[in-house]
Amino acid sequence: MFNLGNLVLKGNGEYGGRDKQRKDGSEDFPADTGGGAGSGVQYFCDRSLFLIMSAFINKSLIIIYKKFDIYGATKRGKRKSMEKRKGTEGPGMKSWGKGLSESGVSRDPFEQFGIWYKEAVMTERTEQNAMIISTAGKEGMPSVRTVLLKSFDKDGFVFYTNYGSLKGKELAENPRAAILFLWKETERQVRIRGKVIKTNKGESEAYFRSRPRESQLGAWASKQGEWLKDREHLIETYEKYRKEFEGKEVPMPEYWGGYRVVPTEFEFWQGRENRMHDRICYSLKGYGWHIYRLSP
Repeated sequence: MFNLGNLVLKGNGEYGGRDKQRKDGSEDFPADTGGGAGSGVQYFCDRSLFLIMSAFINKSLIIIYKKFDIYGATKRGKRKSMEKRKGTEGPGMKSWGKGLSESGVSRDPFEQFGIWYKEAVMTERTEQNAMIISTAGKEGMPSVRTVLLKSFDKDGFVFYTNYGSLKGKELAENPRAAILFLWKETERQVRIRGKVIKTNKGESEAYFRSRPRESQLGAWASKQGEWLKDREHLIETYEKYRKEFEGKEVPMPEYWGGYRVVPTEFEFWQGRENRMHDRICYSLKGYGWHIYRLSP
């Protein structure tokens, strides 16, 4: 909200701060503005009237906002709009505005993730499969980046990368990771932790063949995470492989492939009003999943 009380009308008709001076060093409000005592009195009256009107407008706006609860109504309206857009009922989520309960979620975290992922596809504008992944090597220093989830099932969550990259080196030393999905439109997050294994070569090759040819060539051109002289060198390397494989199928590099994050923990986070969020967790115990709630 604009605070009109911080503005004063200067003698030249402009607005400025109370303590500003004219260019000649005189005060904003001199005893004589050049038009005699009458001009000074008139200026004083004009300024006083302006300040009184500013205070009145500010007070009026505050009363209107409180009486009609404009800010709260805006937030509630947004939430109701989200509920209407869903228009479906199902396990795990009655509606986006009603939150999560231990009894309302699916007993299977993979099924619960599938429910939320489908709704993310309907509501998120771009990159619903954006997956933040955090890894750490033997020294314990974590690193984080965003990759793209390419598939998931009850065996885990799959993404593809260069095995020689920093995450590849860290996963070779410490095959564990934490991943995160953030879906802003529905105020949801999913946190997952678990061990990481490589996908088999056949699975990696099948996905590699599905990629655009330009992306296949890019996998050859980029030694991900290594020092690069300049962009021109990268383009030259790309052109080198483009000519080498011209008229041929681009093979998958030996240093490229997939990883599968095999979960041992899930957390489903649903945003609620007043920071009273819902956090429902699943922890693998033997052959089953233990479901419990965490404090927001």
